[in-house]
Amino acid sequence: MNRILKNIFFILILSLVSSQTIAQNYEACKNTLIDAISNLNLIEKPSGNRVYELSMTVINISKNNQYDIPQELASTTYINRDSRVFKSEKISLFQNEKESFAVVHPSEAIFWTDMVEDTNRYERIDELSNLKIEYFKKTEVIGCVEFNKDNINFKSITVIPVKDSANVISTYTFLISSDKKSLKKLTVKFKDEHILDQQEFIINNLDFNSDFRMPEIRDLIFDRNTNNLLNKYNSYKLIDNREK
Repeated sequence: MNRILKNIFFILILSLVSSQTIAQNYEACKNTLIDAISNLNLIEKPSGNRVYELSMTVINISKNNQYDIPQELASTTYINRDSRVFKSEKISLFQNEKESFAVVHPSEAIFWTDMVEDTNRYERIDELSNLKIEYFKKTEVIGCVEFNKDNINFKSITVIPVKDSANVISTYTFLISSDKKSLKKLTVKFKDEHILDQQEFIINNLDFNSDFRMPEIRDLIFDRNTNNLLNKYNSYKLIDNREK
């Protein structure tokens, strides 16, 4: 075998080994991603008297800042097996198995509805807990970087979504703490037709055993003694959209 053929053969073997190594690394990264999503999905399933607490910041980056979209929204969600309390500067949402109160602060309006499956009627507040394992098992890993910061190992994993003509998402990038396999940040990159360039979800705190004590949902809206709106909602309009 002449020298040129030997070099070509060597390059082919090296390329094959390199491709196999990358594939194995990407498979390990996919497993890390699935574990992190599994941990996050626990938010939907509190048990006993436990209260889960999720504090996060959502950052919206519009294309060329041409749209009037809130750039940053900080929120805290508390969940137990029966109720949910979501608080932010723009909207608060109080729900139990029977009813829902959406308090829209800029409009000084409170929407009172029967509880339905679609809890994102007023605002998509559960984007993170909507991440589904089966969906992300089908995605393709196109990047995985490991690094250490402040003595904590992280993985930054980028996947492209399942092909769908209606899908406006270009990539998902997950920042995961490798030791606890917990999600710290999700960056969603959108295609050109979407009004946003990207959206970031930063998890500030995720506590599966919060000290927060879940109140009766109606006590967050009404004075128990008078059945009137609480004093802080005196100027708000109550809109009763329940089925009569």
